[in-house]
Amino acid sequence: MTLKTIIIDDEPLAHQVILNHVKQLTQLKIIAQFYNPLQAMEFMNREAVDLCLLDINMPKLSGLEFLQTLVNPPLVIITTAYKEYALEGYEHNVCDYLVKPIELKRFIKAINKAASQHSLLQKSHVPERKTPIPSEDKTILIKGDKKVHKVSFDELIYIESYGSYLKYFMASEQIIGLGKMQDMENTLPPTSFTRIHKSYIVNLSKIRSVAKNHVVIAGKELPIGNLYKNVFMHRFGKES
Repeated sequence: MTLKTIIIDDEPLAHQVILNHVKQLTQLKIIAQFYNPLQAMEFMNREAVDLCLLDINMPKLSGLEFLQTLVNPPLVIITTAYKEYALEGYEHNVCDYLVKPIELKRFIKAINKAASQHSLLQKSHVPERKTPIPSEDKTILIKGDKKVHKVSFDELIYIESYGSYLKYFMASEQIIGLGKMQDMENTLPPTSFTRIHKSYIVNLSKIRSVAKNHVVIAGKELPIGNLYKNVFMHRFGKES
């Protein structure tokens, strides 16, 4: 899938460097270029944008100030000459932070990261069921301890990866069995469960609180990975 991308930077040379890098890739389609964030804002109100390559230090409105004005921001990669804004940039859930001059290898890495996040976001947009889920579909069979356990989705609090094993946490017990996180992610209903980290899948209804980089669930703090943050926040907002 091609990401509909815009560039926002007040320097013509910066636009040219990015365009040269984009020529080496197939994941991006530059649909517009702006030298003023206010012009970009008008465009984004009319057109769908998947990714924004955004400079920080611009006249009238900085890149970070621009981000704060967006109600539903697209994926964002910061492109700037200033390293000191990196922490603040990541607080806005940006995909990546590129420091000028931007090398092609580093640019490709950032785009691949954005493409992965976009793919996860697309998977999260599943149509709501029009009819109730049959009762037999509200359980999962877990092989562990030389038994097959039948566990309801509501009982399952979260799942943790242990190499080739998965550990299933319920209020009354824990089960360890062979399995892969990707297989479990595809099995569980995305309206109720989501992956927050390469090692964790959580039941959205069991989350007690969410901080910048972790959730609290069953009295434990579980980390939120940068790759999964945008999808998680989207799903958690819908569940809440």
